[in-house]
Amino acid sequence: MPEKKTKRLSIIIPFYNVEKYIAQCLQSIYAQDISEEDYEVICVNDCSPDNSREVVLEFQKEHKNLKLIEHRTNTMQGGARNTGLRAAQGKYVWFIDSDDFIKENCLAKLLNILEQRNLDILRFDFQTVDENGHCLGADTVNFPANKVTEGKQVFLHFKDQSDFDNSWRKVTCFTWSRIVKRSFLTDNNIFYYQNFYGEDSPVGVKCYLFAKRFLYLPERVLYYRQRQNSDMQQRYQPENKGFFYASQYKTLVETIKIAETVEDEEVKAILFKQIKLYASDEKAGFRFLLSFTPQQRRQFYEHLKKIDDLRLVFPYIGKKARFTLISQQGIKLLHGFKNKITYHL
Repeated sequence: MPEKKTKRLSIIIPFYNVEKYIAQCLQSIYAQDISEEDYEVICVNDCSPDNSREVVLEFQKEHKNLKLIEHRTNTMQGGARNTGLRAAQGKYVWFIDSDDFIKENCLAKLLNILEQRNLDILRFDFQTVDENGHCLGADTVNFPANKVTEGKQVFLHFKDQSDFDNSWRKVTCFTWSRIVKRSFLTDNNIFYYQNFYGEDSPVGVKCYLFAKRFLYLPERVLYYRQRQNSDMQQRYQPENKGFFYASQYKTLVETIKIAETVEDEEVKAILFKQIKLYASDEKAGFRFLLSFTPQQRRQFYEHLKKIDDLRLVFPYIGKKARFTLISQQGIKLLHGFKNKITYHL
């Protein structure tokens, strides 16, 4: 019996309510310059209520390397990505959002760079497009190109730049702008948290902290679609406001936990610089906590009580936010969570 060929790449696509876009995403993934035997496509259905699943099934009829995994409960983007990662068999993994698409015939070059340079992470640029695929703008990163470095050099490079906060978000967020060695993720226990927004950033921080071989390629190979009903836009809607701001706390807690383990004092200081920026009223929106409607406030606390180690944020958030969290109504809605928190007023 012939030995099973190892996949060079696993492309992981969580999907939810994207029947209008997922066909273009999959079409771009199959308009490539490597054999389908060299890569696999893993689509994770996160309980999508529309016909996205049927679109995927049609592609599966034509492409043997496409796997469909069904979730019984919705775990949001983070949980669906974890499902795909655990099922992946490729040497490298690329998480692509189901409403985005990639450049034609780009995989051969990307994989050759990854393999020849033995990279943990390859980061590249992307093109922002509107709902209909028309170009809006391009992303670039002010970082030395085509040079193998340790991932932590990303933080050291940006530390003194005037747009530090923007640069930080560019490199730590945008999961789909990098391809990562699968064993690097699993060996370092790098997975996404689920059932909250903002899962990208803590994973990005971990990736760059642990990566020994990182390279930035200044080429646009992915098209990032901005659309009105996307997951990104839905989080800003009034009905999700409480959940969105609770997710800010979740991101902050996870980033603090990572930063506390860093031994390099210079890198650690950079991480806490960003934590303080992120936790300020202006950056994280905590100034709006007192403006919640009763429904938004209840939603906020219902999600907040699911966050372990919430006490870690207290030294970094403003006094107004701290006061709001320990208000009588807040304590009541947290259902006794008060005992788990050490307050720093």
